[in-house]
Amino acid sequence: MKFDKTKEIIKQSLQELEKKYCSNQKDFLTEADVVSFLISNLRKKIKEGLRVHSQLRPFYQTEERYYVIKKEGETWGWRLQRKANEGAVFDVVVVDDYDRYFKQALEKARKDQGAPLNLKYWRMLSYPVEAFHAVLEVKIRLSGNVKEIGQVELPKLSAIQEKRNCLLYYVVIDRCFKNEDRESLKKFEENYKGRIYLEILPRAKQEVIK
Repeated sequence: MKFDKTKEIIKQSLQELEKKYCSNQKDFLTEADVVSFLISNLRKKIKEGLRVHSQLRPFYQTEERYYVIKKEGETWGWRLQRKANEGAVFDVVVVDDYDRYFKQALEKARKDQGAPLNLKYWRMLSYPVEAFHAVLEVKIRLSGNVKEIGQVELPKLSAIQEKRNCLLYYVVIDRCFKNEDRESLKKFEENYKGRIYLEILPRAKQEVIK
């Protein structure tokens, strides 16, 4: 199957993340630490045909218009992009490594930067959603964030699949989780079953440095 190999690689990376997270508390102080570990780990494992990036914004194009994921009213979904910096950005993204997708991203970056020939700076946040193969969002603290996860983070992530069938992961990693918060996440897991893999790490509560 198309995603089987990638799913196995992500599973291995998350297992290695949990093992390292539980063995050395000092290595992971921020979400950026977790994201950095995942990118490094996935790049070692994922080979030809795919690339791993951080902080990408999915878009799709119709004629001269670009659409991104953003909130209007109470819902998240695909909306017309009115400013270059509008739209949801995701932590870890595995994309199909085809030149046509890179050329689309390059063309949009030029338009966003007002640079018809050469980019003003080498920073390309937007990438065509057609290239998205897998997405991982990371949340390092569960306590106090359950409502945001349910009302913002998961709907935003789920919206990708309106335009692209790809693997979606929401990774929560917290040594100090409360049992009631974890139960709330299990309800979210049921709501998004078949669309988002909700990974709650570590699987057992850890002793924390006093």
